[in-house]
Amino acid sequence: MITILSPILEFQATENKEGHVRMGRWRQLLLILFLLSTGASKAEPSVAAEFLNRQTISSYRQPGEDWREIKRRVLERLQAFQPLAQLDSTVFQMAGPIDQVNVGRVQEWKDHSLVEEAFYLLRDIRFLSDPFQEPHFSRRLTWLYPDDGCYARAAVMKNLSRENGYPGTNRVFIFGDLSIKSLNSLSGEVTWWYHTAPIVRVGERLFVFDPSIEPSHPMSLMDWAQSQTRQLSSVKIAICSPETYVPSSQCGSPTPGEDKGAVEDLRSFLSSEWQRQLDLGRNPVATLGDHPPWLL
Repeated sequence: MITILSPILEFQATENKEGHVRMGRWRQLLLILFLLSTGASKAEPSVAAEFLNRQTISSYRQPGEDWREIKRRVLERLQAFQPLAQLDSTVFQMAGPIDQVNVGRVQEWKDHSLVEEAFYLLRDIRFLSDPFQEPHFSRRLTWLYPDDGCYARAAVMKNLSRENGYPGTNRVFIFGDLSIKSLNSLSGEVTWWYHTAPIVRVGERLFVFDPSIEPSHPMSLMDWAQSQTRQLSSVKIAICSPETYVPSSQCGSPTPGEDKGAVEDLRSFLSSEWQRQLDLGRNPVATLGDHPPWLL
């Protein structure tokens, strides 16, 4: 049992910079591994694979770390639970050069003004309850904590867009040694091995909703990618289904309801976003309330 647990526990300790693993999931993982090691159920490997998928979603990359090494480690763990044929159609296996993106598979919107209208709504809407603050202090999506959680923000944006009567969105993923300059980071820089956001189309033009990078307007796909890398040839892009959640998800046909835990996942970053405002010398009641930085 120890030999099975050790690499996974080590992965959790090193991959998730600020300890966003919830203790309930630790207990679930221990139970799954126990059942697997004892051969208690032939059905458990699929349960374990789904669980592991949801644990290998952190986008954070240590500065100087090669993103391909992170991908290798993730694939190595997934191969213990999933058939190789299934891994071939996951997001990070389907990603390719940006000039090979299939524009036609992205949901079309009628005009750019509608895209902007939806962007501002998704950026500004406050609906998340924060268990550590007063019940009436509703929170926005965690734009001011760009370090991690992009997968959850993208899924929630997709749902909010539909609920407010807008057309659907697809999901775009980018992989590489990514970094952005950000006033919402203590070092002034955020580094990822992947990043993801909703994407829509107007005619032949693609637009990405990502206030964690650019809070003032939707970005073209090219601008979005170039904001994260100096060399476009070094990154890979995947355009996936609306419900695709994380890099280990199926890009074209994700498991139904795979992103249903997105709001819960997003809430796990609320306290980090609050603390980040304090660390930056800001008043979190103001920046996370009625006076976000993009209104100043």
